[in-house]
Amino acid sequence: MAKWRTIGRATCGLLLVVSLICLGWTILPGARKQVKLVPAPLHFNNDTLALAEFQLDLPLTASQGGDDLLRLRMDATGVGTQHPVLVTARLELLSADLEPGAEIQIPMVANGFTRFEWNIHWTGEGDLNGTLWLTLQLGDESQTVLAYPLSFTERTLAGLSFPKIRLVGWIGLLAALAGLVIIRKRN
Repeated sequence: MAKWRTIGRATCGLLLVVSLICLGWTILPGARKQVKLVPAPLHFNNDTLALAEFQLDLPLTASQGGDDLLRLRMDATGVGTQHPVLVTARLELLSADLEPGAEIQIPMVANGFTRFEWNIHWTGEGDLNGTLWLTLQLGDESQTVLAYPLSFTERTLAGLSFPKIRLVGWIGLLAALAGLVIIRKRN
């Protein structure tokens, strides 16, 4: 009897450790990447805009059912245009819900930073691809200054997707705790 109790405790303990590893993996953030791009000067009819740089902060992986942030920062320090510039950033990404939406339009901050941020809720399975577009409009004229291709690898553990790993973790945790309670009551 004591032998079976020891085997039961060891099994429940092992199941508990594996479950906690699965649940811990689901709360760890995925890998991220920072990209700096320096655009060529833009020539409009009456103005030339020389933007300093674009900085992207984006995830490398996608977790089905998970959330991530994608940030774009445009440095317009030293641009010095006298006319208002409207900046349109559009994120084309299939199999994802985007907040505040796929397209964001805001006026460019002269001699400062213009920032865009999307909350991405991944809805699809597998690797995902998309494009980040940035267009500047000065008066009636507009130019696309950035078309950045995006590629996200699905985040998996032992070949299982994010929601499946989370489910396995919770089921294993409940089973291990139930097993330990049953073993304890039999003593």
